[in-house]
Amino acid sequence: MGHQAGLVIDKPGEAFWVVRDIRPPSPGKKQVLVKSQFVALNPIEVLMAQSGILTTEMPAILGSDFCGIVDEVGSDCTKLQVGDHIFGLCRLGQNPYSPFQDRFLVDEDLAFKKPERVDAEVAASVGVGVLTSAYGIIVGGDVDLPKPGQEVKSKDEWIVVLGGSGTVGQYAIQLARLCGYKVAASCSTANVPTVERRGANASFNSRSSPQDQAEEIQKITSGDFSLVFDASGVSQNAALAALKNSTRSKKYFSTVDDYTKIDVPSDIKEYRVEAGHLGRDTTLGRQVTDEAARMIPLLEGHIEYGAIVPVDCELYKESVWGALAEAIAYFQAGHAKKKLIVRVQD
Repeated sequence: MGHQAGLVIDKPGEAFWVVRDIRPPSPGKKQVLVKSQFVALNPIEVLMAQSGILTTEMPAILGSDFCGIVDEVGSDCTKLQVGDHIFGLCRLGQNPYSPFQDRFLVDEDLAFKKPERVDAEVAASVGVGVLTSAYGIIVGGDVDLPKPGQEVKSKDEWIVVLGGSGTVGQYAIQLARLCGYKVAASCSTANVPTVERRGANASFNSRSSPQDQAEEIQKITSGDFSLVFDASGVSQNAALAALKNSTRSKKYFSTVDDYTKIDVPSDIKEYRVEAGHLGRDTTLGRQVTDEAARMIPLLEGHIEYGAIVPVDCELYKESVWGALAEAIAYFQAGHAKKKLIVRVQD
């Protein structure tokens, strides 16, 4: 096989540039080679590019969210075949698995098959958000994820989502609701319609002090909640203040912040979302990967049924690898008002 194009950085902090001499990887057991069509941008690409965190080699090929077409199938694959459209979250920071190149590897057990009802560019926006929220709600809160189409009895209990209008927060609201819980979500006053559209039963101001947020949560829920999920990664003080008022015997705090030291009381079970370890051959990596492989078939079904709806997206104006570098700068400057998608190949 010849060489292929992609977008790389030579060192942390340096600019992205297009190269055309990348050797395509070959799929191993239970893996597929995927032609990258669309990628979505997330803060993690900027963080990896600036700091080198999670990258395993330099020059580095990055990326996280993707949608593409299966081009080659490795041995022992049973779910996927050539021509299938798939999407998901890649193994972060590992060059052969990174979607900022013509073709890259995907583990079959970590791939979502794209349903007919979801366009390819929209599907590219789903993987990071839906998996991160599933870790935070399902794993972090010890919540049962129902089968697609299963009727779930509504519960009196609430789940609190901090940062409800962000990508992860919007998926977290939907997940909590399909699991039968009522949802109280924090957001700015301007984003109240967004969290309501995703199914939140009540909202409160994310810009209030942690104590004021805790008091508002108490008014809404009367303390009938056990899980607070910080989907923003910056609201741990509000989360812990709120959990002091919980009337439940079991209390859970989950967060996307996987690095800040947080003093969590001993009566609260703490969970950090560690999606960056997906696919890594470590104890934590294997645990995170097994959890994803267990949840993905169910999440895939909920997306197909329409119980989980993708967030609003915007498609960047160009469709070549060089334009992806422009799109990253556009994203980093804060110009994107919706989830930013880039078509990288036809």
